[in-house]
Amino acid sequence: MADTKAAEISAVMGVELILLFRDLDEAKTKPATKMAFQTEHSVEASRDSDTTATKDGGVTSSATLEEEVSIKTIMARNDPTGDFVERAFYDNRTIEVWEIDRGAKNEKGLFKAEYRQGKVTDYARTGSAEDAAEIEFTFKTNGKRQKGYTPLSEEQEELMQYVFRDTEVYTGEENEKNAEKESK
Repeated sequence: MADTKAAEISAVMGVELILLFRDLDEAKTKPATKMAFQTEHSVEASRDSDTTATKDGGVTSSATLEEEVSIKTIMARNDPTGDFVERAFYDNRTIEVWEIDRGAKNEKGLFKAEYRQGKVTDYARTGSAEDAAEIEFTFKTNGKRQKGYTPLSEEQEELMQYVFRDTEVYTGEENEKNAEKESK
């Protein structure tokens, strides 16, 4: 029987799911960073299978799990993470990718996340006359993704959403003193 005290079920909005990236070789020296202007991503997992007919019926055998993350962003000037992803593709670097659900924060203040290591296997930039230039790339997971919870630093959280500033000349945090604190 279902627990009546369970958390309320609500839809996960795509805007709440963000991706952070890092070069695996820099894990001990750099935090993960967000690529600017992410518009969409999808996670697709598949496993080839084969069915052998037997006298007792079909027997299915499965191959290794394959998973890829397809990412689309608006191309941004001066985005170090965007530049890093392009270099990771051309240099065949192993990178780390986190899919973080900003709407799922636990009692310890950690965000629900999926973690992957792998390679960028496809990379494309497109620029049309009428729209913003886009970057699309595919990340293929090595092994199997891992689930857990991760903190976001103040700096990483600020990358997710800019903060309110008043109309005075911007001199730092004091311009943010009049921001209303929203409750979630």
